Amino acid sequence: LRDFNKANEYFQKAIEKKSDTALAHWGMLLATQGVSDDNELADIRFNIKENPYYKMAMQYASGEEKMRFARIDSLVDASLLREATAICSSGFEKLQSGDFGAADTLFTNALGIKSEISLAYWGKLLVSQSARSDDELASRAMDVQNNELFISAMKFASPIEKERYNALLSQISVQVEKKVQELLDRADRYLQSGDV
Repeated sequence: LRDFNKANEYFQKAIEKKSDTALAHWGMLLATQGVSDDNELADIRFNIKENPYYKMAMQYASGEEKMRFARIDSLVDASLLREATAICSSGFEKLQSGDFGAADTLFTNALGIKSEISLAYWGKLLVSQSARSDDELASRAMDVQNNELFISAMKFASPIEKERYNALLSQISVQVEKKVQELLDRADRYLQSGDV
């Protein structure tokens, strides 16, 4: 039948009778998203955590209901993460080809889908420094640790991503040491030659 308006009307009446009915709020969530069950809900792209019906359903849910709702939330979240990760992959391809504008747009789009995706912040960091890769960024011996994009990338990073970012910091540290040593050597040569 799939009459979402009529279903919505009945869920609303149930909420009016007893506002703390988790299943009525969950039903409102389903009806307003135009789906008839949890599986369909898990397949659509939206920020479930920000939905007021989801929040109310979770607030009033029993233990079993919370587990059900949280399972759907994690499926929706995983779907968003997959989509944002795929967009980031395209962004990194654009970076490698030197198309920084297109890469930046892709990373911004990924953040629009999932704002807690480390790879998008990392990509935007590379774009902001006009670097095509981690190695190119490291070779510039720039302090990225205090950069907001780096901080965001670290905040949302998985353990593997943190490992990658920390490896870059180590590379940068080595490059900084080399540059400092080069400067000291030059200064020493000028001191020794008397051409100060």
